[in-house]
Amino acid sequence: MIKNDLVDKLSESSVCYGLTKKEIRKIVSELFEIITAAIIDGDEIEIRGFGKWETRHRKPRKINHPSNGKIIMSHSKRVVHFNPARKVKADLRD
Repeated sequence: MIKNDLVDKLSESSVCYGLTKKEIRKIVSELFEIITAAIIDGDEIEIRGFGKWETRHRKPRKINHPSNGKIIMSHSKRVVHFNPARKVKADLRD
């Protein structure tokens, strides 16, 4: 599913009755921008009943260089981790 699919589903929903697809697309884009900015700042984002995004620190590790096969060290970095809510996990198991 891509962002346009979300906009289409929301426009068909009774929740967004009276809003144009252009307005819904602006709302969805703004929501993603807010979530992205919070993740970049290192904040946790929690949407109850859906899940939680957080940043984690990944330590440097040994990896094989693909072209020459030598073992090199990767850089440390921050990565985004998503932890789904219990209900979402349960629904995935069914």
